[in-house]
Formats: sequence, structure tokens, C-alpha cells
Amino acid sequence: MKLADLGNTAVVTRLAMSLARWLPAAAGQGVADVAARLAARDSRSALTTAIRSNQAVARGMPFESPQLEQAVLEVLRHGMRAHADVFRAMAIGRQALLASTLLDESLRHLLDDALGSGRGLILVGAHMSAFEFMLLTLADRGYPGLALAAANPTGSYRVQNDIRRRHGLDVQPIDRQALRKAIDCLRQGKMVMTGVDRPDAAGRPLRLFGRTAQLPVGHARLAMHTGAWLVAAGCHSNGPHHYRAIGLGTLDPRDFGEGDDGVMALAQAVLFLYEPELRARPQEWLMYFPLWPELIPA
Repeated sequence: MKLADLGNTAVVTRLAMSLARWLPAAAGQGVADVAARLAARDSRSALTTAIRSNQAVARGMPFESPQLEQAVLEVLRHGMRAHADVFRAMAIGRQALLASTLLDESLRHLLDDALGSGRGLILVGAHMSAFEFMLLTLADRGYPGLALAAANPTGSYRVQNDIRRRHGLDVQPIDRQALRKAIDCLRQGKMVMTGVDRPDAAGRPLRLFGRTAQLPVGHARLAMHTGAWLVAAGCHSNGPHHYRAIGLGTLDPRDFGEGDDGVMALAQAVLFLYEPELRARPQEWLMYFPLWPELIPA
């Protein structure tokens, strides 16, 4: 088994959590850096080629560019450092989680306005930096909600979902039952959370960085079906071991027409909100699945 594949197993995730609990923060970052360098060495692994292809588009470079080798390392380093920070904070407890993440006023205002309307709120996010911190601390900061996760989670993803539940986050892998629960939640004026930038075979062709990718539109369908607001949130570094959750914008599904065309237009508008943030901080875009597999040489 390759190192990149090993990192996605439940055993390694639990081991990483145990190490993060006992290691000082600086030592945990050192371990994360070593792991990143080892993973980056395998330039042909599914992990590194996925990151390289995504970074090529985000940075406007050809896949073969030598500069992308450093870009892959930067993404892996940031991702593993962020995981080390999250695991350590979860091991220490609630106060460490709250202290690690600043919920920016830009996001608070968007959440308060949307929830105050009584129409429900779909909070969407991209895999940026330590987005996990924001998900885990929202409920403690007065914003409880239902999180829709990837369907059929395996390995490390199943362990991460269990961890999220232990910290009070209601996580539901996407299926019919979870979608019915999400609809009920939104009709009660509450919040549902989900991601928008992971490639989805059941998704639709959408534009990101000027290139078409198969991406989810379920969040747009939910908004159209229930009338709930769509709020886009991001997360980025805010100094060593600290992160900032920010609001990127609010979209009203009533402004995008009806039917399938309206769903597509709304889903596309969400991605346009993320492009400037992802371009400004490509090293913090922790997307480990290829959005444009056609770029990867056979």
C-alpha cells in the first residue's frame, strides 16, 4: 500500500489523533511536515496527481510545469498541519476548538440575517484550510445545524464523521433519508451545511477557473425546493495554529428562476463566489480528488 493510500485509512487517522493529543503543537507540525514531504515524493500517486491537476488549473499553469511540484508540497504541508491542529484541539477539548477559530463578523452577519428571516439557511463551503474547525465550533457559537457529508464514507472519512458527531455536529452521509431530514430542517428555519467543490459523478458540468468540472448541485436543488438562503463561507490561516472563518456572500434562490436552469445558475453563482478566495490562497485549497482528470497523463 502506498503512503498516500495509507493516509486515508481509519487506523492511520486514529494514530494521528493519538499523536496530536500528546505531542506539543510545534512537534505536531514537525511530524506533519515530514509526512507531507514523504507523500509529495510519490509524484505518480492518485493523491499527488489529483492535487497537481487541481493546482494547475487554479494557478493557470500546464500540468507539466515544474513549479507544480512545489505547489503539491505546499498543499500537503498545509493540509497536514491543519489536520494536526484540528486533532490536537479536539483532544484538548471544547475551549481549544473555540480558541483556534475566529468566526469573522462577515460570516456572523450573513448567518444572523439568513436565520432571522425564518426561511432556513444552507451554509456551503469549499475544502479550504482547516474548514473542519468552523464546522465543529458553529454549534458552540450558537449556530447548530445538520451537516450533509459524502455518501458511503470509508476509512478516514468514516472516522472523521464519528469524531464530528462526538463533538456535537449532526453529520449525515447523503442519502434519501438524510435529504428528507435536511428538507425538514430547512422548513423549520434551521441550518444545513454541505460542500460544493468535491467532484461528483452524479453532479452537473459547472465552470470553475474557466474550466468545466462535474460538481454537485444538490445544495442548489435544496435551496430551490425549500426557498432557503445559500450562504458561502470560507476558512483560511490566521497565524500559527489559528484560522479565520469568513463570509463570502449570500444568494437568494428566488433570484435565479425556476426548474433545472435555475438550479444550474444558482450552483454556478456559488462557485463564482469562491474563485477569488481560491486564487488568492491556492496552497490552502485542500481538494484531494481531481476535478479535471482529463489533465492527468495516462
